[in-house]
Amino acid sequence: NEPVTESTVPYPSGHYAATKGAAECLLAGYSNRFDTLCLRLFHPYGPGQKLPRLIPGLIDKVRNQISIPLQGEQGQPAINPIHIRDLVAWTMKLVEMKTSFTMRNG
Repeated sequence: NEPVTESTVPYPSGHYAATKGAAECLLAGYSNRFDTLCLRLFHPYGPGQKLPRLIPGLIDKVRNQISIPLQGEQGQPAINPIHIRDLVAWTMKLVEMKTSFTMRNG
């Protein structure tokens, strides 16, 4: 389980992941003509989310006193959730940079 970075070559499994990869390849083909921005978002959360999404699921487990196993190094989470407000602010800053790149938040 190596850390995933922006340069990690994706090996999509399933149709959903494959279409995301195809869209990313298509976007990269235009990066020499105009600025492109590809965000690989992991675990965004915010108002209105319901089960089985990550944050509502964690809240449900806490409320029902169900244990939550941690599976990172030394009990550190292996994910990095981001609130939708922070995601929008982050995206706006990236758009203002006027350059082409791929970035992940996870």
